[in-house]
Amino acid sequence: MICKDENQSFLKKIDILIRGGEKIPMTIKARVVIPDIRIDQTEFNFGIISFNEKSTQLLSFKNTSNLSARILINFNTPNLKDFKVLLYITLS
Repeated sequence: MICKDENQSFLKKIDILIRGGEKIPMTIKARVVIPDIRIDQTEFNFGIISFNEKSTQLLSFKNTSNLSARILINFNTPNLKDFKVLLYITLS
C-alpha cells in the first residue's frame, strides 16, 4: 500500500520474481491527488463549564475539491472521553 499526504507524483521500480528464477522489471508511475478540506475554526473556547454541564461548539469541514473525502474524528483517548460528536450534514 502506498500512502501519501500531499499531492505529488512518484515513480517506483520493482522486480517481479517468477517461479523458476526469472525476474521481470516493472515500473509503477502514479500521481497522487488528495482532497482539499477546509476547516475554518482554529481553536475552541468553551469558557467555564460546570461538572455535568453540556456545551456545544460548531466545527465545519468543507471539501473544496472535486474528490470525495472521508473525515475521521477519534475521541477514543482517555483525555477526550467526555467529548461526543453530533453530526449535522449540509450538502451544497
